[in-house]
Amino acid sequence: MMKNYVCWIMFFISVSTLAQNFKINGKVVDEKQKGLSAATVYAETVSDSTLLDYSITNFEGEFSLNIRSEAKRINLFVSFQGYKKLQQIVFLQKNDINIGAMELEPDVASLDEVTIVGRAAPVSVKGDTLEFNAASFQTRNDANLEDLLRQLPGVEVDGGEITVNGKKVNKILVNGAEFFENDLKIATKNLPRSIIDKVQVVDAKSDLEEFTGKQSSTDDKNLNIKLKEDSNSGLNGRAIAGYGTDDRYQLNAIANYFKDKERLSILIGANNINNPGFSFDEVYDMIGNRQSLNRGNDGEFQLDNISFGSGEGITESVNTGVSYTNSYENGSELAANYFYGGSNTQNQTQSFQENFLPDNYYNSTSTSDMESANDSHRFSGKYNFNIDSTTLVRIQPKISYTKSNSSINSTEAIYNANEELTNHSEYDQYNFGDNTNFDGELELIKNLNSNGSYLSLLINYNEEKQSINSNYGSYVESTDDTISTIDQYRDNNANTQNIYLRSDYRMILGEGIYLDYRLGYSSTNSENSIFVYDNFDSQSSYLMELSSNFDYEFAQFLPELNFSLERDKLNFSIGSRYNDLQVYKSDDIQNFNQESDDRFFTLQGNLRYKFNNFTRAYVSYQTENRFPELYQLQPINDLRNPLNIFRGNPNLNPELHHSFQLNFTRFNFKSKTNIILFGQGGFTKNQIVRDVHIEDNLVNQTSYLNNDNNYSLMVGVGFIKELITKGASKLKVDTGIATVGSKNTWFINDFGLETQTNSYMPRIGLEYRYKSLVEFEPSYRISFTQNSYNNNQYADNDFVLHRLDLKATTYYPSWLTWGNDLSYNYNGSITNDLNNSSLIWNMSLGVDVFKEKATLKITAFDLLNQYVDTKRIVSGNYIQDIQNTVLTQYFMFSFSYKFNTMNRKK
Repeated sequence: MMKNYVCWIMFFISVSTLAQNFKINGKVVDEKQKGLSAATVYAETVSDSTLLDYSITNFEGEFSLNIRSEAKRINLFVSFQGYKKLQQIVFLQKNDINIGAMELEPDVASLDEVTIVGRAAPVSVKGDTLEFNAASFQTRNDANLEDLLRQLPGVEVDGGEITVNGKKVNKILVNGAEFFENDLKIATKNLPRSIIDKVQVVDAKSDLEEFTGKQSSTDDKNLNIKLKEDSNSGLNGRAIAGYGTDDRYQLNAIANYFKDKERLSILIGANNINNPGFSFDEVYDMIGNRQSLNRGNDGEFQLDNISFGSGEGITESVNTGVSYTNSYENGSELAANYFYGGSNTQNQTQSFQENFLPDNYYNSTSTSDMESANDSHRFSGKYNFNIDSTTLVRIQPKISYTKSNSSINSTEAIYNANEELTNHSEYDQYNFGDNTNFDGELELIKNLNSNGSYLSLLINYNEEKQSINSNYGSYVESTDDTISTIDQYRDNNANTQNIYLRSDYRMILGEGIYLDYRLGYSSTNSENSIFVYDNFDSQSSYLMELSSNFDYEFAQFLPELNFSLERDKLNFSIGSRYNDLQVYKSDDIQNFNQESDDRFFTLQGNLRYKFNNFTRAYVSYQTENRFPELYQLQPINDLRNPLNIFRGNPNLNPELHHSFQLNFTRFNFKSKTNIILFGQGGFTKNQIVRDVHIEDNLVNQTSYLNNDNNYSLMVGVGFIKELITKGASKLKVDTGIATVGSKNTWFINDFGLETQTNSYMPRIGLEYRYKSLVEFEPSYRISFTQNSYNNNQYADNDFVLHRLDLKATTYYPSWLTWGNDLSYNYNGSITNDLNNSSLIWNMSLGVDVFKEKATLKITAFDLLNQYVDTKRIVSGNYIQDIQNTVLTQYFMFSFSYKFNTMNRKK
């Protein structure tokens, strides 16, 4: 089958290259013969106006087009804001054509607003906004927004993430209004391509920055999807139902109603194939989430947490949601969202762990069965209104409630260096909890003049209440015939309240030069009570040595001064913050009381330089306080796992984290090349690290302390090149390499164990699309990791991980869709009878019916029946191999139906 795909691809590539190649060079100038940067130049066939190629002029006004055509002549167009559109016939008489300077005539009547009669330019630059004309990019008839985005130059779609010229996309707006908050997938999978007129790339700005005209403080982007004028009213949506072997099922439905600036969306879903959202993937929507190469950091360095599965266990979930947005004639805007999610997860885990001591080592094995259930409700709203033309008020509440319960049954065995059994334990735990969170924000923004001076006031109040009740019991047998048992009940209640006040004032020092004053105040009060009782004695009072009533309060007074320079090319800011930090900690059960008062200055700054509309550099440096979690502070033993006991340290200080980020991106329309350089890193003063004491019977006693000897650093480069671009045909290469370095410290029996980790991760991928017939996407990545320690008893560890992916989809004939998704993973470092490799082959075959409004489909998950979830974690003094429960092979039949009334005239 793979051979057949390769033959098809080679055939299509050969067909697409039959036409002759022509290169057209030139320069766009104004009436003074000065080069015009960011003018749009594009070529079309004379016969049917098919787009052949397009480009944006560089800083000197130069452009280059690569044309494949059998025609003798073509139409060449030039458009630029404030100038009349220019059209010129170009005769294709030789392969290299230089047409010289093309002078544009000013359009005096429309300098502020460009109106182009006839076909719009495929790409245009209007100030800081990059705009794509959807009609210029060919897609399948049933395509969605994601299909369109994949055709746009410089735009990359990878799962649920979107980047434009290397910049992360935070939100997708529809006609300027948010679409399901920050859930990009709902928009990309459910907005039909047929109703889209323009895709605009804009700077990601806060409400304050948007209202005052202040330049964005981040380098991220938003996408604004402008609908066609005759598609601003109507209904569209989709429903899917599928059922398969092993009682696998999935149900999804979404409906969007548009009326001018008003939108109402309703969605529902249910499945037991680990699909948490509403992806509505055209090909693989009945297949559980694909595996991914993950890396995490939960206070310790988690190395190459490679997962061959979609997550831990099998989840059955139910989701519903409602989203509403509207803009009113008085300028006010309303957005409201409600979501319900219910889930039940089951998982069985096997693990093998090598544990290192400063002068010895030991091993442990464990198995566990876990089941958990969650019900959550989430509401968020936003209302912006103008008191007058210079004053904006923003009100933004968020409320969530979650109820959960879980159970875990586990066994663990510990063996000493001589492979002799030292301890064997069995323990059970049952948890019942609920969590309520309220977050309310009020902001008042006042523009003081048209030059950028403003005054703002922000008030934020957050309160979280959490209750967790646990029944747990354990049985531990040691080789010295010592037996210990625990049967206890734990009542844990936590309440955290935070209020944050902030006032900003911007003073104008000159044109584009500002002095920003900020006065901030934050106050947090956290209370956490833990009462532990013996279950076998219902009349007993709580066990004082295991109970705590901890109060943690801290307040920060934060005056700040920043100097800002905002120009067309340069945005620079540097400032200093004074922090008066007061901390109070007490525990009336453990008789602990402590107060501290600390004062210090921190610096922050960022610099953004725009070489042109497609080449930018960004550098930032920030500092922030990170406060200990309450469980890290409470001075009591947590005995829920009898072989791994945790105890808080009330003397912990807050962390002061320093971080930096740098980014350089360059997209060359002339060569269709995107280059991305990135780096980020940081170090932390008073970082909270684990302090582990391992007793003679190999029971772990873990606490926490502050340490300064840690850092992390990541740098990398990405290169994306479109080798062939002709209409809907494309051949693109995406390659890059990243390197990660870190130094972390754990304390093992009072020895400071330093771990130095370096990883190198090259990757390469190809994407080939031939018209609307074939999509072919192979990719390969490899990860080399080296670990070294400051203790000669610890042998250095090297790891090599491989991953090869291939996604191939055909749409021929037009009513038939055949998709194949293969992924091979290999982790040679995993041993101990756990699977170290996985080859996953998912397949989908769909037939369009009812004039492409519906699809009958059969999907196959894990055709080779090799799906496993195995990962290795290297953290501090241990190496752990884990294998979790995964979905097994299944086949599913489904029916989907799409409806759309938005292309009809009102």
